[in-house]
Amino acid sequence: MNYSLYAFDFDGTLVNSLPDLTSTLNHVSQCAGLEVRFSQNHVSTMVGDGVTVLLQRAFPTVRDQEGLREIFDTYYAAHCSSETELYPDVLSTLNALKAAGKELVVITNKPQRFTAPMLINLELQEFFTVVYCGDTFDYKKPDPRVMQKLLGSRSIPAHDALMVGDSSNDIHCAAEAGVDSVLVMYGYGVEGALQSHIKPTYTVESLQELLQL
Repeated sequence: MNYSLYAFDFDGTLVNSLPDLTSTLNHVSQCAGLEVRFSQNHVSTMVGDGVTVLLQRAFPTVRDQEGLREIFDTYYAAHCSSETELYPDVLSTLNALKAAGKELVVITNKPQRFTAPMLINLELQEFFTVVYCGDTFDYKKPDPRVMQKLLGSRSIPAHDALMVGDSSNDIHCAAEAGVDSVLVMYGYGVEGALQSHIKPTYTVESLQELLQL
């Protein structure tokens, strides 16, 4: 555990939110009178860049994206934690890092209105001193300013921080800020991250492997 600050992505890294995201997109489709139905595997290829982009990818021919967003927000706000679960070893790893005096933060592209209640519902909020969401600033991952903002606010040098995530957004955000990164191989965006020209510093099969880095 050679780093003092650990920055975690949320969906696909700490939690498997695909069941609730999938049911929400199917609800949006039904309410909009569309015939398309989504599987979790399909949804996994579309997430990672925030709700606006998710809806554009899911319903590219629908012009009323604002209407879709209203349906999505209302339904997902009520169901964002219904079937979402922590990945294995998340709690034990966070507890071990916290016990070792490490600072833990979340950097996600998910909006704050969903992230905050999910952290509470999943009993994760106590671990994190900072939570940056997709609407905290007018920029988000992969923009390195998110990481730079974090480092500056905590007075931590880049070499003392580690970004943990499942997508190229996480790896690029870290690398362009001079921060090491970990790609979790069980997440949603692994294939795209591995194909990117910017590679992670480490890859892990289980979050618990962070304790050996």
